[in-house]
Amino acid sequence: MAHWYRTYLASEIDPSESVLSLGCGVLADIEGVDCKELVGIDIYFPYIKELRKRFAGDTTRRFVHGNLLEVEWPYQGFDVVIATDILEHLPLEPAIAMLAKMKRWARRMVIVYTPRVFFDNVTESPDGRCDVLSKINREGPYKGLGRNKYQRHQCVIPIAEFDTKGYRIVDNPDTGLLAVWFNFEALPNPVGSLRHENRFWENVGKSANPFEAVRGGWGREDFEKREDETILNLFDVQLSKGDLFVDLGCGLGYICKMVAPKVRGYVGIDYSASILNKAREINARFPNATFIHNDGRTIPLPSESVDILISEQVFQHMGLDVGQAYFKEIARVMKPDGRFCLQLPKRSAYKVGFDKGQLIPYFSDDEIFSIDEWYWHVVRNVKRTEATTWIGPR
Repeated sequence: MAHWYRTYLASEIDPSESVLSLGCGVLADIEGVDCKELVGIDIYFPYIKELRKRFAGDTTRRFVHGNLLEVEWPYQGFDVVIATDILEHLPLEPAIAMLAKMKRWARRMVIVYTPRVFFDNVTESPDGRCDVLSKINREGPYKGLGRNKYQRHQCVIPIAEFDTKGYRIVDNPDTGLLAVWFNFEALPNPVGSLRHENRFWENVGKSANPFEAVRGGWGREDFEKREDETILNLFDVQLSKGDLFVDLGCGLGYICKMVAPKVRGYVGIDYSASILNKAREINARFPNATFIHNDGRTIPLPSESVDILISEQVFQHMGLDVGQAYFKEIARVMKPDGRFCLQLPKRSAYKVGFDKGQLIPYFSDDEIFSIDEWYWHVVRNVKRTEATTWIGPR
């Protein structure tokens, strides 16, 4: 198992947490990861036998021989559920169903690693026995544990399936996909939620391809075109060369390339230092672009200095008091004739879903519009009706 993946698991799993490992193998994925309790299940008995021998006498480690499709675990019975290189060995429909099952079993999060594309990894030997073409049964941690017929690949899960079930793509290199799901309701709100968001995005920023974490199943060209169209629809007036444009929760700074050439200055603000490092690399060609790492609550800019502020797909990730603090900060930094543009999800796949009725108490009907099935958009003059109230379900 790749070192970067073990490092990722170690950064996400707390020593005080319980972990369920589906298709655990010989635990090559979580070698060196500290946790309070570990339960592993695998259908191939030689792996289970090896683990029981290795952890003999350790009551915090339990290993079950069984078919994971036939075992039901307690609701939120584990803090973290892991499925490393296992779903591709199932038929497609059961593999997709497992994405939902794991969310039931996890109290805090699910971590999935699976191939991005399908490849036939086995051939049949003359005696009819299954022979894995890779070196998995000839060297490394699996050496000497026999030919495992269950290693045959049967499917590849489309990225769209992860997206519709609320998973996020953390890393998506050429041959593998790392996806995670968070149970935000189980996190201390708002501080725990904010810290967890930060930890997630820090890992995204350090990944091989952070762009994959936010575009889901969209192709890059289509995603960027869609982002550009969103911005064009949000601004029914031309950007001015004298404008200071602030992108709150900027991430990788996708819109910088569209905005920076048209304004005096573009300022991207984010809570993740590693994401901002990537954003600076991507947008280095724009001398008037600045990226600022903030504390997750304040906007480090002078009062009444901002002409336009946009926050795209950000506020749904905040706790109550964090959102309130940001709205007060937005009202402080905006010029009297400044414009504030907010985008919120309206799909249940997200942590928070909004309907128009929930937004109307805070925004007038003519300020709210939708350009597609995914999002509500809000445009308002902040000083006209000060945005100091949290927008969200009561």
